[in-house]
Amino acid sequence: MSKIKVLHIITRLANGGADENTLYTINGLDQDKYDIVHTHIAKAGVLGRIAAKMAGVPNIVHGVHGITFPDTINPIMKTLYKNIEKFCGSFTDKFITVGEDMKQKYINARIGEPEDYLTIHSGMELDDFYSAANNTSDKIKQLKTELGITEDEIVVGKVSKLQRRKGYRFYLRVAQNIIKEYPNVKFLIVGSGPLTSELKDKVKKMGLEDNVVFTGYRTDIADVFSIFDIKVLTSLWEGLPRVLVQAAAVGKPLISFNVDGAWEIIDEGKNGYIVPMKDTEAMTEKLKVLIENKRLREKMGKYSQQKVGDAWSIENMVEKTDQIYQDLID
Repeated sequence: MSKIKVLHIITRLANGGADENTLYTINGLDQDKYDIVHTHIAKAGVLGRIAAKMAGVPNIVHGVHGITFPDTINPIMKTLYKNIEKFCGSFTDKFITVGEDMKQKYINARIGEPEDYLTIHSGMELDDFYSAANNTSDKIKQLKTELGITEDEIVVGKVSKLQRRKGYRFYLRVAQNIIKEYPNVKFLIVGSGPLTSELKDKVKKMGLEDNVVFTGYRTDIADVFSIFDIKVLTSLWEGLPRVLVQAAAVGKPLISFNVDGAWEIIDEGKNGYIVPMKDTEAMTEKLKVLIENKRLREKMGKYSQQKVGDAWSIENMVEKTDQIYQDLID
């Protein structure tokens, strides 16, 4: 059988889900691959597919790692981006989405044909996260002490780049609500980014310095997850929130805004809760439920680990992607 040549086009290679997804796929496949052009992310997805069409590439695949026309953006821009996607979708042979809800939104927007879509969850390395679920009490105590957290304090955590689309203003509003009633709760902000100084100033103005901890950039994310009691996500848009999968692998209950991909990981009431977008009051109430019930947190954490299974394994992702390539060539 002759080898299939595949050209992957992506907007940038940073430390993110779409980027790792692409690299894992490339490394997992044969290296001598351009019978197919496989694009990723918005800008590369548009320019790459147009270039492939002009060059006469016989098979064009697009990876949908996030909605390019989310409800949270300007309505005029949303319409523009949707129309661009419709145009490129008219000559796209296959769409690979990282979540079912994302797939449905693209189909509902009449981008491409429904039969050309397939959902393949992003593959990721989870061994460290499974291992972190078994961290000893001494290890957890050491990490907490390092971050200025006592053993009896409850830890709510958020892990992401410090960017506006990650919804940190809502996270701090929830923290303010909770701390009024539960002063023994610490809120972690794990990561770095352009909003670092602004967020630190905001924490001071809100009088939250004693309860909000900035960890900065960490390379031991799995271990940091192990000290969380509850994982929170306040993003305004996502593709598939990898941090929810990772936190689930460590065995943590999850609370998230109703963002794309959250339903792939959270079974409502079983391993966490999904609340309406930007609804800090609803998130506050769900947090209270978990803060007051340690047994429920533990029960949900166990379900989280079972939910992850092997659906997000790199091997599963590569195998399914390779099958799409084979089907196109056949």
